[in-house]
Amino acid sequence: MFLSVDLPSAGPSDWDPCAGCDMPCRKKCPQNAFGRITYDAGQYGGLTKLPGRDGSYSLLTCDRQMAEDEENEIKTPTEVPDYGTAVSIIKYCRECELNCRIKPS
Repeated sequence: MFLSVDLPSAGPSDWDPCAGCDMPCRKKCPQNAFGRITYDAGQYGGLTKLPGRDGSYSLLTCDRQMAEDEENEIKTPTEVPDYGTAVSIIKYCRECELNCRIKPS
């Protein structure tokens, strides 16, 4: 949308989508990638936005699941709706994303 008027910024939002949530996204991880604090704000110059919101996300642990998913690749040609024929399909875990209570609109 194009407007010929300068609109002022509303500024940052104080909305926190995880406030009060029991975080089913973390509980569903098959590798427990959110199981312990891996990053500390002090180690990163006092950053307040850490992986997993509080420093509890381990990329290396998540990578193990992704490697496992790649080993289980479906290597037979498969018909995919609205795409055509896929030579192979890798079904990545995505349990954290799929179990988040905040869904995109």
